[in-house]
Amino acid sequence: MREEGKTLAAHFEEGKYPILYESEDDVAFPGGESVLDLYRRGETAVREVVMPHVLSTARTGRDEHIVLVSHGQFIGAMVTGLVRLLGGATWKRKGPMVNTAWVRVQIRVQVSMAGS
Repeated sequence: MREEGKTLAAHFEEGKYPILYESEDDVAFPGGESVLDLYRRGETAVREVVMPHVLSTARTGRDEHIVLVSHGQFIGAMVTGLVRLLGGATWKRKGPMVNTAWVRVQIRVQVSMAGS
């Protein structure tokens, strides 16, 4: 519970870690990462791990299957990053992502031939 009139920093100094509100997605517990940091890390993972496979599929025309394992909130961050990087993609999320969740993501690469 937050003590009225006390800053988060003051709570942290006392070893108290109250619940962070959704509007505080840029706040992190000492030594931790904020929600925004998590989403940045998810997008980086997509860029460095997933996108090379997407590009390989676009070049070769062969399907590729990859498996990434993580906790639910980070999986949500990766899918959000993927949707953002792919531009016109959509993600219909039904409810919160729990830590025992799994998500299957299919990407269909459409290659247009120049001059066709």
